[in-house]
Amino acid sequence: MNDEELTPGTVSAEEQSGQYQAEVTGEAAADVEAQIAQALAQARETWAEEEQARLAQAVAAERVRCDDLLRQNALERQLREAGLDPAFAPFLKGGPEGEDEARLALFARLVQGQVTAALAEKLRGGEPPREPEQPQGYDRDSLKRMSPQEINARWEDIVAALGRDD
Repeated sequence: MNDEELTPGTVSAEEQSGQYQAEVTGEAAADVEAQIAQALAQARETWAEEEQARLAQAVAAERVRCDDLLRQNALERQLREAGLDPAFAPFLKGGPEGEDEARLALFARLVQGQVTAALAEKLRGGEPPREPEQPQGYDRDSLKRMSPQEINARWEDIVAALGRDD
């Protein structure tokens, strides 16, 4: 300490230094707390913006999925009206909306062409149908012309044709 005498009410240099440090520490703590509060507010704002962007992206994806389902349902209805199986709808959609009807018309033409070609091939190909075999009718004259061995060989047919059971 100094050689000076301390009078009551006077503060020593050490005390003044301690008070100054307390003031500086208090100011620094207040600055740090203000910086923390500001960083926290920015982090919350950034998080809210990111969350808003994620939600907007999810809503957009859901809208696209909903529009896609609506287009597929409309295409299935058009297929039913054209007399085709609605299960073909996922294969026909895929491009812009205006192309759905053009693809459907092309598909209907191709299917009809394939069916027509297959039917023509089926009707044209193979052996012509044979004449059905008419059961031989038996009467007295035809039986008189037959030998006893022929009659015995065809006895079942003769009985069935004459309608008798012997």
